[in-house]
Amino acid sequence: MLRTIPAAALARTHLRSFHRNPELLCAAPTTTPLPSASQLAALLMLTRQPFYTRFDPHPAGTNCFDRTQSNSTVCSQSYENSIVFLMSLGQFLIAAFVFNKGPPFRRPIYTNLWLLLALSFQTLFLGLLILAPAGPVGEDFAGLKPFPLDFRGKVLLLLGVNLLVSWLADSFAGWAYQKLKGRRICGLTVS
Repeated sequence: MLRTIPAAALARTHLRSFHRNPELLCAAPTTTPLPSASQLAALLMLTRQPFYTRFDPHPAGTNCFDRTQSNSTVCSQSYENSIVFLMSLGQFLIAAFVFNKGPPFRRPIYTNLWLLLALSFQTLFLGLLILAPAGPVGEDFAGLKPFPLDFRGKVLLLLGVNLLVSWLADSFAGWAYQKLKGRRICGLTVS
């Protein structure tokens, strides 16, 4: 993400490091719980589905805690692993889109061709895994257990809501920082 070229005009303020940037620090409390909440929502949504069967760590004839057997499909393919993997991939992409700051120090995200190509490829790959999980890519390569079509739609909807809430939380944090900038709070001046 840092390969986005600098802005054409110099900014009036200097770029601060992350730990000293109040705007980014305002975004942390609003955006940090979102990935955990969406992972939990996805798992709860999964457990309420009629097709769901709980993962058995001790299937017949296999010990999933033995190193030699732990990577077998019986031990690694489960609905829980599949939904956490898909949601995590989606959240990485959401973080890349939402938190790629452009102006005033860098040009907008659409000017970075390599980043856009990488994110587009990853988004297409995630879409393929969600919409067509059965087959060589989903089952063999990624080790996913296929979901019914209606549940895949719910996963896409949940990722869309996650994207929207992440973008709104980041926008709200930026707005709140601009409103608080220059004011004293608890004896400290927000700079």
